[in-house]
Amino acid sequence: MNHEFSNGSARGCDKPLMTKVARIALLFAAGAAVIAASPVLAQAMDGASLFAKHCGTCHLDPRAGNGERRIGPNLNGVVGHKAGVDANYQRYSSALRASGRVWTDAALDAYLAAPMTALPGTTMALVASTSPAERAALIAHLKAAR
Repeated sequence: MNHEFSNGSARGCDKPLMTKVARIALLFAAGAAVIAASPVLAQAMDGASLFAKHCGTCHLDPRAGNGERRIGPNLNGVVGHKAGVDANYQRYSSALRASGRVWTDAALDAYLAAPMTALPGTTMALVASTSPAERAALIAHLKAAR
């Protein structure tokens, strides 16, 4: 049985159609690059602004140093350190204290995406839903404060 198509090809590959698909894909890629470079998106991915929006109610901005505390611990220097061991903060959950977790980029990303899934028993309720790009900006902000 011969599977010829209207253009005479046995596989049905219409080169003008493939060229159109490639052009459309290129236009989408160019559009995505413009959006990614836009000032509005760049501002949305600013770690300090995201920290203030998602974390600032409970945590002091880590750039402020080690002074004042809020409901949650100060996060100055948290990246790369063991979780739940700051002697100046007494309200860690037993789950966090016992976790043995080190706050790597991957551990922070998972925790910020879904705290109670990443660490059942944690007392950190919710970081309003963040995208992977926003979590990366938050983590970069935490790392810059070291």
